[in-house]
Amino acid sequence: MVTAAEIDLVPLRSVYAGELYYPGEDPAYAAHVVRSYLAWAKEQPEEMSSSVTLLRFPDAPHLPDEYRGRSFVLVHIVCTADEERGDRLVEPLRALAPEKDTCATMPYTQVTEIHHDPKHPVSVHFRSALLHELDDVAVETLVSFIDPALPGGPFPNIELRHLGGALSRPPELAHAVGVRDAPFHLWMRTPTPDGTADEARRVSDEVLKRLRPWDTGDLLPGFLFDHDSDPERVRRAYAEPDYRRLTRLKAEYDPHNLFRINHNIPPVFDGA
Repeated sequence: MVTAAEIDLVPLRSVYAGELYYPGEDPAYAAHVVRSYLAWAKEQPEEMSSSVTLLRFPDAPHLPDEYRGRSFVLVHIVCTADEERGDRLVEPLRALAPEKDTCATMPYTQVTEIHHDPKHPVSVHFRSALLHELDDVAVETLVSFIDPALPGGPFPNIELRHLGGALSRPPELAHAVGVRDAPFHLWMRTPTPDGTADEARRVSDEVLKRLRPWDTGDLLPGFLFDHDSDPERVRRAYAEPDYRRLTRLKAEYDPHNLFRINHNIPPVFDGA
C-alpha cells in the first residue's frame, strides 16, 4: 500500500514535439521508414524521446477521409531541446518525406495531445512486451500487420517505444523496477467494439507470437494488463532478486494475501 509519494518537478515550460506521418500502403516504403527510424533512434541524445507506431484504419464513415481505410507509420517525438536543435535532430526523419509533419515547439501542458488519446472511455485490448534489437525480418513482420490487403479487422495499433537513458541506469535509491536492458517496449492497443474482444485477443496473440524471436521474455511493471494477471507473468516484470524481496515483504505485511485483486505477488515465507 502506498501511503505517500514525493515527486521532483522539472522547470520545463515548453518542448519540441509532434509526429510525422508516413503512408504505409507500400510495404517496401513502410519497412524503409521503420528501419530508418530504428537507426536514427540509436543515435539520439537523452533529451530526445521517441516512438514509432504502425497502424491501419478501417474503412469507416466516422473517420476523416485522410485516414479512412489507410495504413500509416507514425513517428512521435518529444525533445527537451530548443526548436533549432530539435529541427536538426529531426532532419533525418524529415528526409524520408513524411506526408504530414507537426513537430514544433509547444507548451508542455499540450504534450499529452501528441498521441491523440481519446477524451472519453473506450473499449480497448492492451498487450505489451520488451524487445531486443530488431533486424530486417522483425521489421518486415511488423509491417505485415498494416498491409492494406488484409481483410477486415480488428486493427491493432502497434507502437515501439525507444528505451534507454535513465531507465537503463541503476537508480540512486533502490526500487523494484529492475528490467533495464531492453532497447524497445512494444505496446499494442486494439479497439474492441461490441462483440470483437475475442478477435482482438487473437490478433494480439498472433502479433506477439510472430515477434517471439525478438521478445526478451520480460515485462514492465507499469504495463501489466488483464492478460498478465497470472502470477508467473507478473514475475516476468521483476528481476529475480527484486521479486524474491517483494515476496518476503508480502509475507511480512500481508501474510494472508488480502490484497490480491491486482497483479498479485503471493507471499513466500522463509524456509518455504
